Amino acid sequence: MKFFKASVLIVLMAALCASCGKDAYDFGGGSAKFALSADYTTSAVGTKSGEELSLDVNDFTLEVFNSSGVKFKKWKYGDIKDEKVRMNKGNFTAHAFYGDSLAVGFDAIYFAGKSTFAVDGQSTTAVSMVCRMANVKVAVEWGDNVKADYSDWSVKIYREGKSGSLSFGKDETRSGYIPAGDIKMDITLVDGNGNTRVYSPKAIACAANDFITFKIDTKEAAKEEVTISFQLVTGTDDKIETVVIPATLVAKDAPSFEAVGFTNNTVSFVEASGVEGDLYVGITAPAFIEKCVLVSQSEFLPSNWPQEIDLLDSNEELLSTIRAYGIKWSLSKGESRYGIVRFAELTKRLRMVGENVNKFTLRVTDVKGKVSEIELTLNLVGATVAINAIPDYDMWATKAYIEVTTNATDASQFVIEAMDGTSAVALNTEFVSRTSDVSRFMVTGLVPATAYSFRANYSNGLKYTEQTAGTTEAAQQLVNGDMESWSNTKYNTYGLKSLYLYYPGNSASDKAWGTKNTLTMDGVEDGTSSGTTNQVTAYRWNSCTIPTTDAVSGNAAEIRTMAMSRVGLGGTDVGSGLFWAEKAVAEAVQKDYRVYAGTLYTGKTDVTASAETPDKLGISHQSRPASLTFSYKYAPYNGDNCKVYAKLYNAAGEEIASTDEFTTAATVSGYTEYTLNFKYSRMDSKAASVFVIFQSGVNEGINEKWEYVTHIDGSYDANPWSLDSFVGSVLKVDNVILNY
Repeated sequence: MKFFKASVLIVLMAALCASCGKDAYDFGGGSAKFALSADYTTSAVGTKSGEELSLDVNDFTLEVFNSSGVKFKKWKYGDIKDEKVRMNKGNFTAHAFYGDSLAVGFDAIYFAGKSTFAVDGQSTTAVSMVCRMANVKVAVEWGDNVKADYSDWSVKIYREGKSGSLSFGKDETRSGYIPAGDIKMDITLVDGNGNTRVYSPKAIACAANDFITFKIDTKEAAKEEVTISFQLVTGTDDKIETVVIPATLVAKDAPSFEAVGFTNNTVSFVEASGVEGDLYVGITAPAFIEKCVLVSQSEFLPSNWPQEIDLLDSNEELLSTIRAYGIKWSLSKGESRYGIVRFAELTKRLRMVGENVNKFTLRVTDVKGKVSEIELTLNLVGATVAINAIPDYDMWATKAYIEVTTNATDASQFVIEAMDGTSAVALNTEFVSRTSDVSRFMVTGLVPATAYSFRANYSNGLKYTEQTAGTTEAAQQLVNGDMESWSNTKYNTYGLKSLYLYYPGNSASDKAWGTKNTLTMDGVEDGTSSGTTNQVTAYRWNSCTIPTTDAVSGNAAEIRTMAMSRVGLGGTDVGSGLFWAEKAVAEAVQKDYRVYAGTLYTGKTDVTASAETPDKLGISHQSRPASLTFSYKYAPYNGDNCKVYAKLYNAAGEEIASTDEFTTAATVSGYTEYTLNFKYSRMDSKAASVFVIFQSGVNEGINEKWEYVTHIDGSYDANPWSLDSFVGSVLKVDNVILNY
């Protein structure tokens, strides 16, 4: 780092003495004594060795302005520095300067300073000023890359919007001066072939007393960036300004290409399916892209397709034609050295025609006139499509799975059609999967229990398959899912009061829903209509699941958790005269009891003492639903939970689908609809049976807790409570529906 030598020129003098007229009359004035110095202490980076400033302070001009800004005195400082200057009383401003404030040149340094003062009566006022450089000093250093790459170089520096400039040639070592403000420059570089480029970076703000050194160089073409960095160095007034020239001025390489998705600039694909993934040409032009010409050779393209067209400078109508056929590009004329031309969409539009020659050439020219090109070959392969026979398990109630053997990979090009003679109806077609050369589709919106003939349409009629047949499943519902049908067996107790064994169905032998009623009523048929053994039948026997008219409409199922005595109770069991005392009865029941969670499930038989859990295979069912919907009310007791779920099985008894378990301990006082979706673990198997279960308590067995029930005080004539009973949670269910 080099520095100016510090020079301080201090020259003064001018004494002002008080003076009066001969008649000693006071004119209200006085004298001023001026002291002027020129201070030049800037330590500037990049100054050539031996350069020193030499100024004579006597050459400075001194001007005085009154309080109104009117200049009324002007001297050469050397003419008055030892003189007394008489002035009137008042406030003043003194200005001193050296040189021309607007001058531009290598010797056009400009110094200036000012000071305010007041003259008061017959006194002496001392006025001093320090003058400093008031324009900008400029130096230039050229970088090694410029010197190595170019035969000549120069820069013109000027203040924006003003006349006058400094010109620094390749051998200029001097510093120059320019007025402060926004400084601009024009950099001229001449290469070995005599080609000239001019670069004009953005303006740089420079302040008075700045010494700025411009370091001008280029960067490598591959790392092109335009950057202007500003850095303060020694002292507050000294700066370095680095200007980096864009790579366009130093580029040596012609444009180059990267073909992505191609193999040796060639790609093969099935007609209409096209290429999956990226297919493009990346362009790198270190000296910026000036032209990008597309040359096309293809029998399929329309007649108005130009054989040769500049993608950067052509008729917009023709460019729109090219875009419409799927060629897309991202290019900027003269402003970018990178670009992309994409061909993926075009490959989906090309079809087999004639000799099937599809060649495209990209010819790129940069701003320096260098040209490169790449030829691309797009090979079309004809589509082959064949529809496969449909297994029975792929035909559902409202949908079907159709498989097509094909070399086409774009599933969106396929639509499955239903045939009615020669008429075709397009079906809602959804791609499912592709394995090897087989594409699997799902069609929806079919009608249950209907025979269909299907074909596959590829690319809007480009190819059709033969037809294949299949019949949809029936949309089978659960028998008595609306809970309307109920039957019972009536038993008489003491005093000819009645208890009922209920069946959700037409009879004990004709039903599709099972319960625990047979188990909980076991033995009531042995009771008599007299005596005390079965006087308290209600405590020993009851149906946990009964019909109720508290329904969405008609009837519903009421499923109850209940406790019952295991033995008959008589007067001796509860105490003489206390036969109907609640406390005594409750205590007697608790001596020997069981608590049963009420159930309702698809089945032909009830739970019994020898088979206390339902047959999970349920009832015969040949359809595969999407979901199960039901309406329910729930009155839980003491934190118990109800439970609902469903399962499907095939003919071998293997589970092929199930729902999640629905459980809740929340009170639901009004009928609420709920839906459980089936999740299929086997898609290759037909259904043979269905199991749906509703439980008033969470325990699937019969060993519910005593805490889950409470004593209900009923009446002899009341049903379904059927006299007093011990009841817990109550689940009511209506309108059980399978959705397809």
